[in-house]
Amino acid sequence: SSASPAISCAPRADPMNLKARIQEDMKSAMRAGEKEKLANIRMVMAAIKQREVDERIELDDSQVLAVIDKMLKQRRESIEMYKKGGRQDLVTQEEEEIAVIERYMPKQLGEAEVGAAVAALIGELGAGSIKDMGRVMGAPPLRSLKYFVTHCFAFTGSKSPTMAMVALLGA
Repeated sequence: SSASPAISCAPRADPMNLKARIQEDMKSAMRAGEKEKLANIRMVMAAIKQREVDERIELDDSQVLAVIDKMLKQRRESIEMYKKGGRQDLVTQEEEEIAVIERYMPKQLGEAEVGAAVAALIGELGAGSIKDMGRVMGAPPLRSLKYFVTHCFAFTGSKSPTMAMVALLGA
């Protein structure tokens, strides 16, 4: 099925989207005879296809990342349960799956990197005290998103409100 021109986006900077990259990795693993890696990549592709079928859509990169993120969370939860149950063999298997799946996730920022990003945004907005907290947290999404995408690559935002408060109180 081909997308109509009205729906298609402008050409991407990178010619291969995430789903295509996963498919290429699957072909490479097949050619190289890497059975474990191939099985894990097929599992990722199956989860992507399942969501596409369920929702009757073609997933874009952000939706593919959401599927992959969910798979990683499930595996981490399984590891905890297997550790409690003394099943080191299953822990090892889940860790191997995580190693393959994580390759498709963007680099996660550490606390220092998120702090630097929040400080830069505060500086950009000219915020100087805790009174400006609402303005920082409610900064126009385009401005914030552009900054984080440009400078941080992957930003979850989970610690940003706390870091914004700390930065504003320290200002």
